[in-house]
Amino acid sequence: MTQQEKDILEIHNSYIADQQRLYDIARDCNFSLWNSLLTFNAIIITVFTGFLATNPSANKVIIFAIVFLSIFSAILLIFNFKSTKNFYFDTARDYFDNIDKASNLSDVEYNNFASIRLKKNETNRKVVVWFENSSIIFSGIQMILIIFFICNK
Repeated sequence: MTQQEKDILEIHNSYIADQQRLYDIARDCNFSLWNSLLTFNAIIITVFTGFLATNPSANKVIIFAIVFLSIFSAILLIFNFKSTKNFYFDTARDYFDNIDKASNLSDVEYNNFASIRLKKNETNRKVVVWFENSSIIFSGIQMILIIFFICNK
């Protein structure tokens, strides 16, 4: 192997390591965001359900809307965690199950297999992003409803 080939290989390996590090950071950031949104929803559900139990004359429609949005938002976030877990589980399983099969596939068959997998993962990613954005929007609506509830008390 020439020095130029070694340099190219070293640059390539460095690029792969940097890419993996950035993917890990992005995943950790997603988990942090989802955890904070889930915590927010849990606090809202606890506070407003408790408030309703201790104050039966409260505006039940607004409290129900706030609690319902929190529950629905939490369900979306839990789906995101499950989807991410499934992605890594499926990727690991497919990697080890298909490592031998891939060597027996023609280039066309392998490209078709990889293309189908990529499309499935891209669809799942779009759903996760949509659920994440929906949860953030629901949190904003909850805050507006809470302010409305406090101002009309």
